Amino acid sequence: ADVLACLRSRPLDQILDGQMIGAYTLKNLQCAGLQAVIPWNPVIDQKLIKQAPINAVINKPIMLGTNLNESIPFVAPVPPSLYPVLMDALFDPGQALKIMIDYSMEYPGQASQQLQQTVTDYLWTCFNRQFASRSTAGAYRYFYTHHGSFPFWVDGQNQVSGAVPEQCAVDGKVCHADELPFVFGNAVNDKGLAQSFTAEEADLSLALRRYWIQFARSGDPNVAGAPNWPLDATGSLLRMAAPSAAITAVTDQS
Repeated sequence: ADVLACLRSRPLDQILDGQMIGAYTLKNLQCAGLQAVIPWNPVIDQKLIKQAPINAVINKPIMLGTNLNESIPFVAPVPPSLYPVLMDALFDPGQALKIMIDYSMEYPGQASQQLQQTVTDYLWTCFNRQFASRSTAGAYRYFYTHHGSFPFWVDGQNQVSGAVPEQCAVDGKVCHADELPFVFGNAVNDKGLAQSFTAEEADLSLALRRYWIQFARSGDPNVAGAPNWPLDATGSLLRMAAPSAAITAVTDQS
């Protein structure tokens, strides 16, 4: 009868478990990554947070972007056979079927790739586009495509084993957070263990830090001598790869 009193009477762990299981029916899909996102959703209390942030007007310049294969750490443990189940959990079943047909044409016979690309587009690429469009002062978007010379995702023994490290280690894959060592100029993996940049990667890292610092200073990331970073409103974004000479503005994919 009294929802607030009921919630206050429950242990924190029970509330968090209920929150994660109740928001999406993903527990049996081995989607721990997606479940971990849920507690970070904003609570719209009509006082401090009066609406979803995505609907707010942003009057400051913003910088944001995505990696080529963002979703792998979140969906790597999901067997391809459960792809339709996960899609039904994320979307209306009728919409899920249409999406699956579209992605099966793009990646025929590759159920895992279909799943990864669908979730990457849905949770990162499309959201970034929509969020960037809310800024009245301009947005700078990037697309990070560099596959690092050292594995960022590793297991507890600093080895490339397990679904996430193995799938992220595939040549050409660029997973969620892979850009962080380069943005911060700190060659470490996700366990904080020191690695080494190649000469081209050190060059890329320096270029990214210059962009980030200039944006913090002025609201515009562009620096003399570096490839021009266009505003999102032009329909372009900055593709980031090593060495810095490979950084280039490209047309956003529809």
